[in-house]
Amino acid sequence: EEPIEAVVDKEAITKILSNLLNNALKYARRSICVELQKTADAFLVRVTSDGEKIPTEISQQIFEPFYQAAKKDSSANVHSNPVSSILRSFGVGIGLPLARSLASLHKGKLYLDSEHRDNSFVLSIPLTGEISIPLPKLEEITAEIDTLDEGVPVETEMKSYVLLLVED
Repeated sequence: EEPIEAVVDKEAITKILSNLLNNALKYARRSICVELQKTADAFLVRVTSDGEKIPTEISQQIFEPFYQAAKKDSSANVHSNPVSSILRSFGVGIGLPLARSLASLHKGKLYLDSEHRDNSFVLSIPLTGEISIPLPKLEEITAEIDTLDEGVPVETEMKSYVLLLVED
């Protein structure tokens, strides 16, 4: 097999794959399959697990921030709606949205292949191209730089930021 080479942010790809593998490990019944494929213009990583099938009707919602897919209680009525019979939720609901946004920064895609028999998440990243991280223009940066003469007091405004860091 020939090696697959692509321009990627190693940290971002690691976060995406880590999220997909952690979810697969967390929710699989017995098996997980990880496949790597190369197409003419992209590489694909497919992570498939045999856990409880994610209903097609929520296959896009699971990529929305703070949406929590939930698990049916085994004692629930088997004839009830799979979405409304949810009794116990798990996760914070930011892992998949973060993974999808990191994929899109690579001009790639992350989706649930709802036509697959099991839960199968597919990451598609172009083999060539640039990572799409918005950076300020040089003019914007230089406009913010003030030239100071000697003896001019420097006053700085301290801004307070809150950073939420969650490992999913």
